[in-house]
Amino acid sequence: MRRWVRAILLVLEAGRITDEEKNVLNTIRNFLGKDATNNFIVVFSKADPERVMDKQIDWNEIEILRSFITQIGYRWHVSPMRRYYNEDERKANEKRLMEIKECISHIQVLYTTTRFEENQKEKKRLKEEAEKAERRKKEDDENKIREDAIRVYKAEQQAEQDKPLARQEELLTKQEELLTKHEELLAKHQELLEELEYERKRNLYKDSKLLEELEYERKRNLYHTNKDLNSRGFRKLSIEEKAIFGAKAGRALEPDNKVLASITGITGALFGLSKGISDELDDMMVQL
Repeated sequence: MRRWVRAILLVLEAGRITDEEKNVLNTIRNFLGKDATNNFIVVFSKADPERVMDKQIDWNEIEILRSFITQIGYRWHVSPMRRYYNEDERKANEKRLMEIKECISHIQVLYTTTRFEENQKEKKRLKEEAEKAERRKKEDDENKIREDAIRVYKAEQQAEQDKPLARQEELLTKQEELLTKHEELLAKHQELLEELEYERKRNLYKDSKLLEELEYERKRNLYHTNKDLNSRGFRKLSIEEKAIFGAKAGRALEPDNKVLASITGITGALFGLSKGISDELDDMMVQL
């Protein structure tokens, strides 16, 4: 048998609302479903006589209460006083009571057990879907973790396999660098050899030119020496003087080298001595 109600009165104490009552608002709304929104009426009890008479309740200062009353179409009222002491209070009580009755009578949609059962089924379906989504998310997360672990493992294995190749590439690179440096050193060595060869040839050329100049100077001095030896003045010298003259002339040929100067000096002395003896013999032959 289907049962129904026209109004669902939610009674709250005027002037304050506890955390428990805040939770009740959400619990009732979720338990009965969205359809029950059309049947809720909030009734504030234990209000001061002045509030009952003026219907002044500051419900809009509390966020959750303001949201709830807005959703149910601003259906709220003040409960009558338990006791009244004058005619004005009695009339205010009757007015508040009539307002509640009229609000109930104006509710056209009835809240039935069928709607409640449908709401429970819908809640169950939503709960199952949420649980299914949660399980699917958990499975996806686990699969992702598993895939990440496999990917990391494969990456580590690949890295281990790539180590010898990387080492080999590193060695090849170093070998190429060493070969390049070796070629550079060979090139520099060749340049140095060429420079040394050029310097050797240049010095050899200088030495040959110097020898030519020395030979020319030696011959020139020898020529002048012979000329001096053959001069009339030389012929008048004694044999000893001719030997001394020859020695001085020989040493003059190598003034910068003491050894050579000594040798040429001795040679000159012998030549002068020989020339002196030869001249003496010639003079003797002439006298004969």
